[in-house]
Amino acid sequence: LSADQEQRIREGVAAYCLTQAQADKPYNLNFLDADTERAFYCSQLAYKAYLAYGINLNTGKGVPNLPGTSDIVFPQEIWSACHHRKPA
Repeated sequence: LSADQEQRIREGVAAYCLTQAQADKPYNLNFLDADTERAFYCSQLAYKAYLAYGINLNTGKGVPNLPGTSDIVFPQEIWSACHHRKPA
C-alpha cells in the first residue's frame, strides 16, 4: 500500500469505529457472532472496520479442541496481522 492508501484506510477505520461508538452500540457478549453489527466486542469492532477495506483480521485459529471458536476474532489475531514498523 502507498502511504496515501494506508492513511485513507486508517481514517476510514477510525470513522467507522467512531460512528459505532456514537450510535451507542452495546457490548457483544456473543463472541461467536463476529458478523453482527448490532453489538461489538473490542477486537470485533476492529475486524469489522478493516473488513470494509478487504482486510480480514480473523485468521480462523480459534481455540484448539473447542468447536466453533474459529469465528471469534481474538486480539492476538489482530496483533499478529499488523505489520509492525520501527519508528524512523
